[in-house]
Amino acid sequence: AIPLLPPSSTTTGSAGTSIYYARADHVHPNVYSTALPKVDHGTGTIGVLAQYARADHAHAANYNPFPLNVPAVNQAGGSNGIATYYARSDHIHPQQLTYNDSIMATAFIKTAGLPTHVLMGDGHVKALDIFVLWGDSTTGLWENNNVLYYNGKQVLLAD
Repeated sequence: AIPLLPPSSTTTGSAGTSIYYARADHVHPNVYSTALPKVDHGTGTIGVLAQYARADHAHAANYNPFPLNVPAVNQAGGSNGIATYYARSDHIHPQQLTYNDSIMATAFIKTAGLPTHVLMGDGHVKALDIFVLWGDSTTGLWENNNVLYYNGKQVLLAD
């Protein structure tokens, strides 16, 4: 008689001796682990178990576990950093802006300017009349009663 279900996999495995095509007595060895893998830790190990998802394999914890070791604030001199963690806590970008006002506003707002000036990307100021004819709404940018509008919406300017 042909068994309906093949036997469960075993630790040793067996080729089986049945004369039918799908040998009902053929089994594969259990080569998987039901144990949970180890949590990643500082050194990492290769693992030696003879199972597919090795329960004793771990990766080195490649992050800085010390909560007070945060990346440096932008400083005058840039540095690649030498920390061996993924997000290097000693990596800095050179400081690109000098801005001592509230960081709630963008650092590209220049104070003490005129409402008719535009701050260019290189730091120079140009008058708005270079860009638009006052009262001409075809460009999408116009001024009315000392208020600047773009596409019908008021543009907020910082003092």
